[in-house]
Amino acid sequence: MIKSLRWLCVFVLCGFLFAIMIGKNSLRHISYEEYISTYKYFPTPVAEVRKTFIDLDDIFIKRKDVKSLNDLMERTDYVLRIKISDEPIFWGNGIINQTEVLEVLKAADNNINIGDSVKIYDLISTWQGDYVNYYGGMTPLNKKYEYIVFVKKAPRPNMENTYIFSSIEYGRFNISIKESNVLENYQMGSYTVKDIMEYDYVEIDCSTAYGYCEEYADDYTKMKEELLDFLAL
Repeated sequence: MIKSLRWLCVFVLCGFLFAIMIGKNSLRHISYEEYISTYKYFPTPVAEVRKTFIDLDDIFIKRKDVKSLNDLMERTDYVLRIKISDEPIFWGNGIINQTEVLEVLKAADNNINIGDSVKIYDLISTWQGDYVNYYGGMTPLNKKYEYIVFVKKAPRPNMENTYIFSSIEYGRFNISIKESNVLENYQMGSYTVKDIMEYDYVEIDCSTAYGYCEEYADDYTKMKEELLDFLAL
């Protein structure tokens, strides 16, 4: 009986791993346009992400430590004005944006200069079926717009010379559109990734947040206004 149970566990585990490999490989066989047009967007509440990633606070700036733009500037390594320069890359479990640096507002060293190509990870937590989970209410970068990004070198990269956003909540700001465009009361899975790319940030509908209700809309809007004032835009 015990031996049979062991074989059953092995069979289930192999099936699970096979399903994961199929899911990963299927992503490598679709274009980025097909991905954003067909996959449904799910924001994973930061509080829920912290249950899985115990070192999350060692990687990203804590929201409670950011009361102003100055706090954000002090706690990040690089502040850049960028735009998408080429189609993003599917890599491992995530997506890497290929961007061009238009302006360097802050740099911890001389490794990044105007005109450089910088690769930045999308903040994706998981894939499953035909939907994708993004950390917090983070939305993918849109090739139509320019952004100010707050980034740091990726701590455990699976591709060399890559960067991650320093903050989940305040990692990047669309400066092509001056008004803050936050999607509030979002119903899980109701928009495709392409639909979501038109928004600055997504705030989860509290009735579908599974016990997590994170209201960042006002804070995000204030931070963007402060940034635009700083840039004199």
